[in-house]
Amino acid sequence: PYPDGMNPLMTAGVSRRTECMSMLLSVKANIHAKDIGGHNALITAAARGHTEGVQLLLDAKADISTEDEEGRNALMWAAELGRTECVQLLIDAMIALQRQPLPRSERLAARSSHTAPARKRKRK
Repeated sequence: PYPDGMNPLMTAGVSRRTECMSMLLSVKANIHAKDIGGHNALITAAARGHTEGVQLLLDAKADISTEDEEGRNALMWAAELGRTECVQLLIDAMIALQRQPLPRSERLAARSSHTAPARKRKRK
Protein backbone atom coordinates (compact mmCIF):
# COMPACT_ATOMS: atom_id res chain seq x y z
CA PRO A 1 0.00 0.00 0.00
CA TYR A 2 1.20 3.48 -0.90
CA PRO A 3 0.23 6.56 1.16
CA ASP A 4 -1.39 8.39 -1.76
CA GLY A 5 -2.65 5.18 -3.32
CA MET A 6 -0.50 5.51 -6.44
CA ASN A 7 1.06 2.23 -7.47
CA PRO A 8 4.32 1.91 -9.46
CA LEU A 9 2.40 1.76 -12.76
CA MET A 10 0.69 5.07 -12.05
CA THR A 11 3.97 6.63 -10.94
CA ALA A 12 5.66 5.47 -14.15
CA GLY A 13 2.81 6.96 -16.17
CA VAL A 14 2.96 10.30 -14.37
CA SER A 15 6.73 10.50 -14.91
CA ARG A 16 6.40 9.39 -18.57
CA ARG A 17 8.56 6.30 -18.09
CA THR A 18 7.28 4.20 -20.99
CA GLU A 19 9.86 1.42 -20.63
CA CYS A 20 9.08 1.10 -16.94
CA MET A 21 5.35 0.95 -17.68
CA SER A 22 5.95 -1.71 -20.31
CA MET A 23 7.99 -3.80 -17.88
CA LEU A 24 5.35 -3.45 -15.14
CA LEU A 25 2.59 -4.45 -17.57
CA SER A 26 4.61 -7.49 -18.65
CA VAL A 27 4.59 -8.74 -15.05
CA LYS A 28 0.83 -8.10 -14.79
CA ALA A 29 0.79 -4.84 -12.81
CA ASN A 30 -2.70 -3.95 -11.64
CA ILE A 31 -4.09 -1.62 -14.32
CA HIS A 32 -7.35 -1.21 -12.38
CA ALA A 33 -5.84 0.11 -9.13
CA LYS A 34 -6.90 3.62 -8.09
CA ASP A 35 -5.24 6.29 -5.99
CA ILE A 36 -7.02 8.18 -3.20
CA GLY A 37 -8.71 10.44 -5.77
CA GLY A 38 -10.00 7.49 -7.78
CA HIS A 39 -7.49 7.94 -10.61
CA ASN A 40 -6.19 4.83 -12.32
CA ALA A 41 -3.06 4.54 -14.48
CA LEU A 42 -4.99 5.42 -17.66
CA ILE A 43 -6.39 8.61 -16.14
CA THR A 44 -2.99 9.68 -14.80
CA ALA A 45 -1.21 9.00 -18.09
CA ALA A 46 -3.91 10.80 -20.11
CA ALA A 47 -3.92 13.79 -17.77
CA ARG A 48 -0.15 14.11 -18.20
CA GLY A 49 -0.40 13.77 -21.96
CA HIS A 50 1.70 10.60 -21.95
CA THR A 51 0.55 9.29 -25.34
CA GLU A 52 2.77 6.20 -25.39
CA GLY A 53 1.66 5.30 -21.87
CA VAL A 54 -1.99 5.69 -22.81
CA GLN A 55 -1.47 3.41 -25.81
CA LEU A 56 0.30 0.79 -23.66
CA LEU A 57 -2.57 0.82 -21.19
CA LEU A 58 -5.19 0.61 -23.93
CA ASP A 59 -3.32 -2.34 -25.44
CA ALA A 60 -3.35 -3.95 -21.97
CA LYS A 61 -7.17 -3.55 -21.92
CA ALA A 62 -7.40 -0.75 -19.37
CA ASP A 63 -11.02 0.22 -18.72
CA ILE A 64 -11.69 3.44 -20.64
CA SER A 65 -14.90 4.13 -18.75
CA THR A 66 -13.37 4.20 -15.25
CA GLU A 67 -14.20 7.44 -13.46
CA ASP A 68 -12.43 9.19 -10.61
CA GLU A 69 -14.10 10.51 -7.44
CA GLU A 70 -15.32 13.58 -9.37
CA GLY A 71 -16.93 11.48 -12.11
CA ARG A 72 -14.28 12.21 -14.76
CA ASN A 73 -12.69 9.56 -16.95
CA ALA A 74 -9.40 9.59 -18.89
CA LEU A 75 -10.99 11.22 -21.95
CA MET A 76 -12.46 14.03 -19.88
CA TRP A 77 -9.12 14.70 -18.19
CA ALA A 78 -7.21 14.67 -21.47
CA ALA A 79 -9.72 16.99 -23.13
CA GLU A 80 -9.83 19.41 -20.20
CA LEU A 81 -6.03 19.66 -20.13
CA GLY A 82 -5.64 19.97 -23.90
CA ARG A 83 -3.89 16.62 -24.41
CA THR A 84 -5.14 16.30 -27.99
CA GLU A 85 -3.12 13.22 -28.96
CA CYS A 86 -4.40 11.36 -25.92
CA VAL A 87 -7.94 12.55 -26.66
CA GLN A 88 -7.68 11.09 -30.17
CA LEU A 89 -6.29 7.77 -28.89
CA LEU A 90 -9.09 7.46 -26.33
CA ILE A 91 -11.82 8.36 -28.83
CA ASP A 92 -10.43 5.85 -31.33
CA ALA A 93 -10.39 3.18 -28.60
CA MET A 94 -13.99 3.96 -27.65
CA ILE A 95 -15.09 3.73 -31.28
CA ALA A 96 -13.28 0.39 -31.64
CA LEU A 97 -15.10 -0.91 -28.56
CA GLN A 98 -18.45 0.16 -29.99
CA ARG A 99 -17.75 -1.70 -33.21
CA GLN A 100 -16.96 -5.00 -31.49
CA PRO A 101 -19.79 -7.50 -31.60
CA LEU A 102 -21.28 -8.41 -28.26
CA PRO A 103 -20.44 -11.86 -26.89
CA ARG A 104 -23.22 -14.38 -27.59
CA SER A 105 -24.37 -14.46 -23.94
CA GLU A 106 -24.85 -10.67 -23.94
CA ARG A 107 -26.72 -10.76 -27.26
CA LEU A 108 -29.09 -13.38 -25.88
CA ALA A 109 -29.62 -11.40 -22.68
CA ALA A 110 -30.36 -8.24 -24.65
CA ARG A 111 -32.77 -10.12 -26.89
CA SER A 112 -34.66 -11.67 -23.97
CA SER A 113 -35.08 -8.32 -22.21
CA HIS A 114 -36.46 -6.67 -25.35
CA THR A 115 -40.20 -6.33 -25.39
CA ALA A 116 -42.26 -5.85 -28.50
CA PRO A 117 -44.08 -2.52 -28.83
CA ALA A 118 -47.71 -2.56 -27.80
CA ARG A 119 -50.15 -3.00 -30.67
CA LYS A 120 -52.63 -0.29 -31.35
CA ARG A 121 -56.27 -1.26 -31.07
CA LYS A 122 -58.48 -0.57 -34.01
CA ARG A 123 -61.44 1.66 -33.31
CA LYS A 124 -64.83 0.41 -34.34
